[in-house]
Amino acid sequence: MVALITTLMLCVSAGAAIGSPGIEALFYYRFGVQYLPQMYTALGVVIMLTSSGITGLLGRVNRQWLYVSLPLLMSFLLLSARVIIVFDYSWFYPVLWLGMNVYWALLNFFTWSLAGSVCDTRQAKRLYPLFGAAGILGLAVGGLLTKPLVGWFGTENLLVVWAASLVIGLLLAREIMRFKLPEKKRRHRKPKTVIDDLKSGYSYVQNSPLFKWMALAAVLFAILYYSVVFPFAKAVSIEFNQEDEITAFLGVFQGLSMGATFLTALFISNRIYAHLGFMTAIFTFPVLYFLGFTGLVVAPLFSVLVVFRFMQLLWSEGVSEGANQAMYNLVPSGIREQTRAFVRGIANPLGVSLAGVILLTSEWLESSYSVYLVGMIVAAITALLVWRAKKHYGQALFEALKNGQSQIFFSEDEPFGGFRRDATSVTTLINGIKSQDLRVRRVSAEILANVEIPEAEEAIKNGLKDQDDEVRIALMRAVSRNRIYSATPHVQQSLKDNNPELRYEAIRALHYLTRSPQDFHDFLPPMLDDPDPRVRNLAATHLLIDKNDPNAENVLRKLANHKQIPVRVEAIKSLGKWGTQIAYSIVEQCLKDPFPAVRQQAVLILVSIDPDQCITSLVEMLGDEDSAVQHESAAALAKVGKKVLQPLIEALSELILEVGALTALEYLSVKPNDPRYFAYIQAQVDKAVYYHGLFRSSPVDENGGERIKLLKDLLREKSLKHATQALKSLAVLSNNQEISLAIENLHSDNMDHRAYALELLDTYGKPELVRPLLSLWESDEVRKTDQVKWIDTLLEDQDAWVHAAAELVLNDMIAEGRTPMLSRMAEFEPTSLLPPKGKIVVNGDQKMETLQTVPIMERIIFLRQVSLFANLKLPELIRIASIAEEHLYADGEILAEEGELGEEMFIIVSGAVRVVTQSKIGDELELARRVSGEVVGEMSIITRQPRMATLIAIGEVRALCIENQDFEEILRLYPHTSLSVMRVLCDRVKERV
Repeated sequence: MVALITTLMLCVSAGAAIGSPGIEALFYYRFGVQYLPQMYTALGVVIMLTSSGITGLLGRVNRQWLYVSLPLLMSFLLLSARVIIVFDYSWFYPVLWLGMNVYWALLNFFTWSLAGSVCDTRQAKRLYPLFGAAGILGLAVGGLLTKPLVGWFGTENLLVVWAASLVIGLLLAREIMRFKLPEKKRRHRKPKTVIDDLKSGYSYVQNSPLFKWMALAAVLFAILYYSVVFPFAKAVSIEFNQEDEITAFLGVFQGLSMGATFLTALFISNRIYAHLGFMTAIFTFPVLYFLGFTGLVVAPLFSVLVVFRFMQLLWSEGVSEGANQAMYNLVPSGIREQTRAFVRGIANPLGVSLAGVILLTSEWLESSYSVYLVGMIVAAITALLVWRAKKHYGQALFEALKNGQSQIFFSEDEPFGGFRRDATSVTTLINGIKSQDLRVRRVSAEILANVEIPEAEEAIKNGLKDQDDEVRIALMRAVSRNRIYSATPHVQQSLKDNNPELRYEAIRALHYLTRSPQDFHDFLPPMLDDPDPRVRNLAATHLLIDKNDPNAENVLRKLANHKQIPVRVEAIKSLGKWGTQIAYSIVEQCLKDPFPAVRQQAVLILVSIDPDQCITSLVEMLGDEDSAVQHESAAALAKVGKKVLQPLIEALSELILEVGALTALEYLSVKPNDPRYFAYIQAQVDKAVYYHGLFRSSPVDENGGERIKLLKDLLREKSLKHATQALKSLAVLSNNQEISLAIENLHSDNMDHRAYALELLDTYGKPELVRPLLSLWESDEVRKTDQVKWIDTLLEDQDAWVHAAAELVLNDMIAEGRTPMLSRMAEFEPTSLLPPKGKIVVNGDQKMETLQTVPIMERIIFLRQVSLFANLKLPELIRIASIAEEHLYADGEILAEEGELGEEMFIIVSGAVRVVTQSKIGDELELARRVSGEVVGEMSIITRQPRMATLIAIGEVRALCIENQDFEEILRLYPHTSLSVMRVLCDRVKERV
């Protein structure tokens, strides 16, 4: 992808650099350079319309279609222009010249928008400078190629060369679009118009002293630019008599100037920013204009004009443009593009049109000196405007610090970006450390902790004496990053500071500052007894890595069993850095930790210490109850490589390890070629078809009750589970991403997505395995069978959940007299998922329940009716039903009391609950009543605040209770549950209102 985009930037820029000198030469030679002032006036309007048009296109046209059609249309128009040139229509050359300027804007939009569509934010930070450099290099190369190409093809045919480069760009764009990022779904709202954006930009500029002056300066900069371009164009047309000569000169000039610009941007501009600052770099530009026009007044020679034009391009593109772009980082991100659009889409085009008017007036005066004198005056005024803006720039930086807007000092391209190269910004930060305002000191210190600024060393060192802990901690990190060796004595003193975070950072700083390892280790032994576990951990880590200190080993052993989860996780990381066999054995014990975060970290560290030794342990972790630990174990095993292939295939035969083992095989780059693996796939296919057949052959109507619905859903889930496992196993064999995508779409609610997935799977090269599975999603056929035979089959099923659900249905049939199989109950041992045998006793026409508890299968049926869990799938409901605890409350008993910290929520199974609170005068105030299927007590565990009301049982109440930690686990594993929680909370708020 990177190579494709870089080639695209280079190619289209080179084509434009070849074609545009040809168009300029045709205009100068065949129409007349004297008409350029009128063209500039028209160009301002064209630029304004082009900018508005591009902005309007962004939100209203399919991007993928645009990226392909735009270069195709542009190349077609260029070829058409080449045909029209044959007829030598004089009116056509102004149109061609204006079109050339529009093309530059369209090329910029095409290349950078395409790059943005395939690069995420992190990639853009690293790659955009590379793409920009490729574009500048393309301009230089194209310009230098123009002279020989003119000699071979002639000026007119350079348009064909430009069109050819766009065709190549089209082909590259089609390849690049293969890497296109998925577009975010946009909310349906009325899109902002171009006028709205310009108004927003104008409003910000009007209220910003800095950008108000810079917007005015942008108008004058445009006048200055064309006040050089016009005399230069006239001089070139006079100096060279033939259009081919004009084209060759312009091409070579552009190539050399762009090459010099590329080198300036690469090696010189950063030094200018560091010594002068951004605003001084911009201020230097009108000064350069003033000197150039003065030189032309004194010596109006072609050579002076060429040097002036060369310096104009070099400073504009190599220095001033970068400083201008960095300045926009001061604008809040939400209004940044609108502000840029106003300055570039209104202020700059206005200046272009005014330049045309001014130059047209000078033509009437028939005096080049008048142009140069006007240029001197405009340059002086521009310098004054930029100087006024420069004064507000420093204040804007300080206000950003004061408001805590540290992000303003971080470029979009890299941390701190251009601002760490800007002398004014550096000075502002250094002064910020000394500020009386605590917020300014904190923000300044935090920025300095993340960058390297040699000029700030003294300020950082002095700031270590600050009274504020946050400032000292951030600056201690700055000491480490900047390697401020002169701060070592103060860092040593900080080891005894009362703040544990500062002691921690002091150890890190000493690691970088001490001259020898022994000097560093001399400070560490006392820190092994530090009251803070993080400090002990860091000291022990360094002592173990360098000295295998036994005391440090004991410290890490204890920390690995610390009561706080983050401490255990950090200890495991430290043991990984130590990396010995002793460390391995300690970490291996952490695989049994009750908390998933610790087990997950232990998995990561084990594979880093000894990839071969950890295989058996990690295969066992594939059956971990936490899905994140399963996935981490699978990914870790895949890192080991081919050695894990056989253990993973063996693990497929164990139900608890099956899913994790298949995930690991998906991650593994080696394809399995074992008969057992193919037998596993065939077994999954057979099971999927078998359960699908049972699902379709149910003799009982789904309207027969919730129990039959549950049984049929279980059969459906098992069928789809085995089918999915089979398809995933086939995807492993081919490493086919399209199959994986098809599997995901099979479970989509969108019928078109499912149809696409089925069609894709049908083309896969294993029809004997795939086609039997397609009927699971395609067939709606219902095959009725004998209910006795059907129940018999299900009662003999090895799956405990299917067996238990079948027993529930059988109980219903017996109780309702729909089957003579009462005697068959004795033949089956009741599953642990149901109450003990004899739950339903038939006595004449009466039936009665002998137990008061809610069996887990009944819980699942019940939870399906609870709104909070209504959208969950069956496997998710099974998990929730398993962790919920049943409680029975007598009439008037308090379930939870107002003011206490809530540790559990209640789902009412039977009975009712009063929700009451105390009024201001002490009377009991009933807020609501909750009945079966409703949830109570959830507010406290969500907000982690004391309960706002008391819950009192009305009559006998049976409830399922879910504890705080279990509820948070549910939200983590099943995020869509959060939407149901929000609905419940909204209902509660409505009740209060």
